[in-house]
Amino acid sequence: MGLSKSELNTIAHILSSTNHSKGSKDIWTKLFQNKDFHAWWLAHGQQVVTASQAGTTRLDSAILALAAYRLRGNYGSINSLAHQLDVGLEHSGGWIGALNHLKAGFGNALFKSSPLKGYKPTFYATQGGGQASGLPAGISNHDFTVYWGQVNDVYQTWLGRKATHGEAAKAFKSGISWHALQQQLIMSKEFTHTRRYQQASDYYGLINAQLMGDNYKLKPKQIQSFLAHNYSAGDFRAWVYRHPTIYEHSNKFRQNRASLVNQFIQMFGYDPTNSQGPVKEVKTQAQAGAKAGPGTGPKGNHPGGTNNNPGGPGVVETLKPMTSNLVALINHAARNFQTPDQFAALLRHQSFYGASLEAQRIKPGQEATYGLGLNSQGRHLSGSAPATF
Repeated sequence: MGLSKSELNTIAHILSSTNHSKGSKDIWTKLFQNKDFHAWWLAHGQQVVTASQAGTTRLDSAILALAAYRLRGNYGSINSLAHQLDVGLEHSGGWIGALNHLKAGFGNALFKSSPLKGYKPTFYATQGGGQASGLPAGISNHDFTVYWGQVNDVYQTWLGRKATHGEAAKAFKSGISWHALQQQLIMSKEFTHTRRYQQASDYYGLINAQLMGDNYKLKPKQIQSFLAHNYSAGDFRAWVYRHPTIYEHSNKFRQNRASLVNQFIQMFGYDPTNSQGPVKEVKTQAQAGAKAGPGTGPKGNHPGGTNNNPGGPGVVETLKPMTSNLVALINHAARNFQTPDQFAALLRHQSFYGASLEAQRIKPGQEATYGLGLNSQGRHLSGSAPATF
């Protein structure tokens, strides 16, 4: 049984109170005069009223009702139709464009025919609804408000405050990822005044002290970078090892270097790190059964010996290598984590090795033990000297 004219007018009046657009009551009156629409409304009216209030914008229920009635059978539900209309409003900013978003040309047809002809609906914005200011067209206040809340979480975590509208809008326009935004905030100057920075400084400072002692101080930018890349203690050590000029300040480097210096002393008999430069060393070589004498051989030929005893007693002058070169060699080996045995092998391949105590102590026939070809004077045999450092 249908409703009377007065009842329809009452319903139209109630519905128009939620639609402040000019002529809303007349629109509802005209719609209810259509018997087919009236029957449809009895089955779907409550869904229309509910759906018109549910989106990011408050839909004009008269337009939603007419669109749902005209498109019946071509959509899943009134709620889904309302959602599509809502999205169309956000992107187009107008009712005709929103209706055309549902179906090509649909908005133009509705607003040129009765009863919408001449109707001027209002765009109702709920909290967060409408076009967001300062952002690209089609971005509603609702969408931006949701995004702003997510940005606030990141800002609160790392800077201890919420993001401003401008900061959130800048992040939105740039399309920056949450991870990249987090790194950006950590690397900012403002971050160095936060509690999170102090926690990071304490953490990496402790690791630095264990590895470097008091010989190297971390800079704020280094601490920020470690945190931005989520460095663990192992990552920190690997970073130190990748930077030789920093690694040289570490306890491990000093320990490695000390063991290599000890190896050098055992082989050469002196500490190059305590020398002031090239030093001449005079050694007396005495062989069994030989008697030291003034030496009568040609000058520069067999010093301290005789023509009949060229290998006899006398003195041999040897020149220690330049200290700076040796220090560089030791530092290079320590930076490359060489063991004392590996360093010893490196020294035996140097051109100055023949002047070492070890080389002078090697007896003929023992060269293979050291991987060398040496004569009795500790010099490389012809063609046997390996490449030097």
